[in-house]
Amino acid sequence: MKKVTVLLALFLLTIPMLAQVEKVWTRSVGDTTLPSWFSPSGNTERGFAYGYVNNNHRVYVVARNGGPSVRILDGLTGADVGTLDISTVAGGTFPINDFGVSDDGKMYATNLVVSAAEVFKIYHWASESAAPTVAFESNFGGVDAKRLGDNFTLSGKASDNTLRLWAVNAPANKVHIFKTTNNGVNFVEDFVIQLPAASFGGAPSVYPIEEDSLIIINSSGKNVQAYTWSGQFYAAIPGGQISTGTTTTIIAPIGKRGGGIYAFQFTTVAAPGSNNVRIVDTDGEGPNYFKTYAITPSLGGNANPNGTGDVDFFYDEQSGTVYMYALATNNGLGLYKITTPMIVNGRFHEDYWDLAHSQNENQGFGPNINVRRVNHRVEGGKLYLSIEGKLDRTNSNGIALFIGLSNLQGQGTPANTSLGGVTNGGHLFGATANPNFKLGFETHYAFVINPGGNDSTVYIDAAKYTPNQKLGTYIGSAGVLGGARQGPGAGSFFTENSITFAYDSAWGHRRGWEMAIPLSELGNPGYNDNIVVFAVVVSSTAYFSDVTVPGNVTGGNPGFDINWITQPGGPYYSMPQGLPVELSSFTASASGSTVVLEWTTASELNNRGFEIERSSDGSTWANVGFVPGKGNTAELTSYRFSEEVASGSYIYRLKQLDFDGTFSYSGNVSVNVNVTAPVSFAVEQNFPNPFNPETEIRYALPISGMVTLTVYNALGQEVSRLVNGMQESGYHSVRFSGNTLASGLYIYRLTFRGQDGTTNVVEKKMTMVK
Repeated sequence: MKKVTVLLALFLLTIPMLAQVEKVWTRSVGDTTLPSWFSPSGNTERGFAYGYVNNNHRVYVVARNGGPSVRILDGLTGADVGTLDISTVAGGTFPINDFGVSDDGKMYATNLVVSAAEVFKIYHWASESAAPTVAFESNFGGVDAKRLGDNFTLSGKASDNTLRLWAVNAPANKVHIFKTTNNGVNFVEDFVIQLPAASFGGAPSVYPIEEDSLIIINSSGKNVQAYTWSGQFYAAIPGGQISTGTTTTIIAPIGKRGGGIYAFQFTTVAAPGSNNVRIVDTDGEGPNYFKTYAITPSLGGNANPNGTGDVDFFYDEQSGTVYMYALATNNGLGLYKITTPMIVNGRFHEDYWDLAHSQNENQGFGPNINVRRVNHRVEGGKLYLSIEGKLDRTNSNGIALFIGLSNLQGQGTPANTSLGGVTNGGHLFGATANPNFKLGFETHYAFVINPGGNDSTVYIDAAKYTPNQKLGTYIGSAGVLGGARQGPGAGSFFTENSITFAYDSAWGHRRGWEMAIPLSELGNPGYNDNIVVFAVVVSSTAYFSDVTVPGNVTGGNPGFDINWITQPGGPYYSMPQGLPVELSSFTASASGSTVVLEWTTASELNNRGFEIERSSDGSTWANVGFVPGKGNTAELTSYRFSEEVASGSYIYRLKQLDFDGTFSYSGNVSVNVNVTAPVSFAVEQNFPNPFNPETEIRYALPISGMVTLTVYNALGQEVSRLVNGMQESGYHSVRFSGNTLASGLYIYRLTFRGQDGTTNVVEKKMTMVK
């Protein structure tokens, strides 16, 4: 698939960790668990692939230690499962060198050829027990120099004939693309991309961005570059962002809103920080704005002179989580979970909620200052605000954000009232009243950021609005590279150092100004409260309330000598939006007649619990259950409720009850239930998997019968019997809790003896990671 090499260890060690990289499992030199078939020094294990094959998470490793083989590993645990049949594999410098799995679970491998006469082959496995067949073979005329098979990339599905195989021929500066017309059984050459001379160094790789008709190429000694499918140069990533020693590049999502490039980094010496994966954030407007997002731990310190390895991933759409596999030649392999915690750094990879976005290009102050979007999120007792925008650092023009909160209604400056005349206004707020500058909502706070004409520093000020006073305060200054700072100092209307803020000047998507404000500083808004914001570009040549900039609402920057009561709905003027204060997620799903509700709280205060309410029409609600709360906690807490219902469409909501009798409602979730008897016996893979500490096991019974569902540890010892009795036909689900058990591999076995005498036994593996 996608290989890599070398970056200086010193450089690796100077990069901060900007995201959570959690080890799920490793079999490596670093933790003394290297598999016996994995050479610690022979440079024989270079390629692997992850795939979801026949309802199993799999990793397939091409091994040449002791002779060629393809090792099958359990993708969730790393345990050895077996080997693939390679009895018909032959020919080439290496008869098998790299492996790939299509989006629909079809398995392929290639050989490595390094001379004109050698025949390049693509192999296909119909199943894990089948011998491979040759899906393609050719020496492409046998005249021109070639090297094919160091790495290849698959895209698409065999089932709909969108499957393509992408491979680099470095001596010819070509990328060969192969397609299928018979659902992946065979390949034919589709087209060839001719690139300029000397486009590739060693161990070249290619990764397609098909929606943009682009390819990303990488090889040792070369910058990562993008080309069009016609072979035209598109862009290059500087070596300071992705080393010229790397040879692998994968585009993959990080979280629900983020994006990034995964690239391997290796060193050729035994040094801390080598043999790992670097994740680079590509959200910047251009390659010069790319930033390192995270770095995985080293898999080991064994020398890797060829700088080879591989990386692959799978994306859990339900949780929005990326699981990433890494293989380092001579050092082992592992699985990592990539998460996106709330980190204030001016780069918005977190799961923010949209508040307001631009309706025009806002060019009143020119193209070098802009506001594109305002987002918010509440987690851990804090309101996070991200203002996607850029500052013109050649002057002191800035960006201002005005906020209204429903929990403070009556305590701010009323709508249709002048917002000028701020005492101690500082940067951009000033102290001059202007009766024309008014907003259509009651305003409680404002924040402003400006560079002061400085290339390396930005300044943050705030204002608090009350019915009788408009008071300003200086929050603090920050650099422009995303480093977080805290403010204000003593003597402010905000608690000292209560606000965290950062700014990243690398303009692009999801970059700009970010703040975290404790809810306690904002009057502790709750479930039913709303926030409304107005974001705007402001001038430094006079107080913002005195400046008129040519333009209008629909055609450009509207200026600020304007009455926003008579012209509401400006470029960044939001409608009231709910505050997801403590309830950070709430989902509904159905399996047969069972509806499952799951929700998570980021923190709780005086929480007695949750009443679950159900409706069929959205107006009449019935109380169908109660789940106790945790009272007071700052910890992330997950809840679950399930019930059996008839076929139909249902709406659910949570009524959160405090101990003092007050209550508030969550938003609504909907679910469609279609109750039909299963046509066959089935046991699903537990979800989530890996889990901590609870997971759900679902199964379907076509007829009534005796069911035994038992959980065993890796030694085969029974640890829990979840079901032991008669059950009716239908869809069933059971929760398993590992609260009292250690992390590791577990096996669940379901035995079913139907009333007609049929017997079924199914075993599946699951992994608990605490």
